[in-house]
Amino acid sequence: MQENQTPEVPVISNPEPEVSVPQVVNPEPVKTKGGSFLVSLLSILLILATLMAGFFAYQTQQLVTELRMKNEELINIQVTPEPTMVPSPSPTAESSDEPTATVSAEVVVLPTSSPIETE
Repeated sequence: MQENQTPEVPVISNPEPEVSVPQVVNPEPVKTKGGSFLVSLLSILLILATLMAGFFAYQTQQLVTELRMKNEELINIQVTPEPTMVPSPSPTAESSDEPTATVSAEVVVLPTSSPIETE
């Protein structure tokens, strides 16, 4: 009977390798002091800078339009000489009763210490 028996071979089973699954840890958000304040401040400054740039662009366009209109007005203006009246002296001006002003001047020559001799 021993001949018919097959020897028992121990079976070694290969256990499946253990796979380590990394655990996802949700880190707590780091609370920084003034972080949201800084973001709010920079957002407001960005909006103000954009508004100012838009305002200056609008003013520049208005100035260009005004200068074009003034330039067209100057081109369209034709210079026409205007007659001017020049008063002529009337013959009765000397015989009027108005007093006339007179100007008088005297020239005084001081004697020099020595006369200049010319040859």
